[in-house]
This record gives sequence, C-alpha cells and structure tokens, in this order.
Amino acid sequence: MWFGPGPLEDKGMPRARKIGSPLALKLESDLPGLWPHDPNPSPAPSWLPRRRRWRPKMASLLPETLFEAGGQGPAPSKDYYQLQITRSQVSLRWWRISLRNDYRLNKPGVTKEGYEDFLDDVNLHVQIALVFGSKVLQYVINLCKGKYDFLERLSDPLLLRIISYLDLEDIARLSQTSHRFQKLCTSDKLWEQIVALTCDTVTQDMKSLAKDIGWRQLYFTNKLQLQRQIRKRRQKHDGDDKQEMAVEI
Repeated sequence: MWFGPGPLEDKGMPRARKIGSPLALKLESDLPGLWPHDPNPSPAPSWLPRRRRWRPKMASLLPETLFEAGGQGPAPSKDYYQLQITRSQVSLRWWRISLRNDYRLNKPGVTKEGYEDFLDDVNLHVQIALVFGSKVLQYVINLCKGKYDFLERLSDPLLLRIISYLDLEDIARLSQTSHRFQKLCTSDKLWEQIVALTCDTVTQDMKSLAKDIGWRQLYFTNKLQLQRQIRKRRQKHDGDDKQEMAVEI
C-alpha cells in the first residue's frame, strides 16, 4: 500500500498520509467525492482500482430442483403430498385419497410460494412438518435462506480428492454423516489415493497385494506385516508358476 511520495505523485495524484493504524488512509481535500459523508459524491478517478463485483459462482452450479420429497399425510389421512424446492420457489402438491367412490372428483391441489413468502408462512411450515417431519422443514428453511450444502452436491471424484487430505479421525467422523459419505470414506479408490499420498513409492507388489486385501487394509498394515505378506504372495505366485510349467512338460 502506498503512503508517501513517489512516482505516483508526479502524475498529479493526491498524496496519502498514514494516521492512526497502518491501514488508515486519508486523502487530501481535493477528492471529497470518495467519502460516504459527501452529499454530492463525484465519480472516482480513473486511476483508482475498480471494486470487483461478487458473483456467487457456486450457487450458479446448483440444479434447478434443489430438493424433492413425497409422503403420506398423518393418520388417519391417506392423502399424498409432494414437496419440491427449486431455485426460486417452494411447491407443495397434494392428492386427496378417499375410500368413497367420489374420490376421483377431487382434483389435486398445489401451493407455490417464493422464498420470502414461504419464510413468513407459518401455516405451510406446520403442514410440511406434519407430513415430512421437523428435520425436513428445517432443511427447507435453510435452503430458502441460501444455506446450501455444496459439499454434498460435488462429484464423487472431486470429493474423493478432498477427503484424501483429511486426517483419519476426520474421515471417520465424515463417514457417519450420510450414506453417501459412508460409501466414499470406505471405498477402495479413496484409500488408494491416501496410500499414494503417504507412501514415497507404491511398488507393483503393493498394487498386487491391494487387489487381494484392499487398499484400506494395506494402509493399516505395518511395514513388517506388509513385507511378510508380499513375500508370501511372491512365494505362492512362484509356486503356481512352477506347477503350470510342470503340467505343460
């Protein structure tokens, strides 16, 4: 950050001086339009850097339908409900199910509301909680507030790459959050990446042994046991080759 005279001052630019903390700057009085207290702000000089506009890049990657669920109403009702959350509105559809013959005359109903209207609609909150539960209601409210679970929406290869850099305790905790993460955290592809990151070299014998016992088991095997298992596998492989040669002869 520039505080004193220099090449910029020779170009007719105002001099800045430090006051108070090192981050505090005060321009000379010839640029009053830069400050919020000025009632008639003037355009910023061309030499000032433009402020970059924030763009929600991650939000633009979200699909049109963020969440969808279906369920039956609380007993004794047999009505069926469908909840759908898009990037702009909340939709709740229902179908009246009756044991009478006139149930076909009942047309399905639908309620559609924008995010702001939904957050203020207590009656709709109660209806969703009765059908889908309080956890689903809280999840929908968070979506309407812009609290998206981006990690859950990433692709498997990218998630595996991220998880491979976590500590073992964090991987164990992450595996307990959902069925998807439980599957990813115990997958062979993840532990193959972890072995590649932690070991200096991954030999062909290690790869062959991993096909038999898995990369996760290979990772938790100490060096002595690993060497012993590789040696046994070599001996078994050599013995099989000798038997094949004897049969051919």
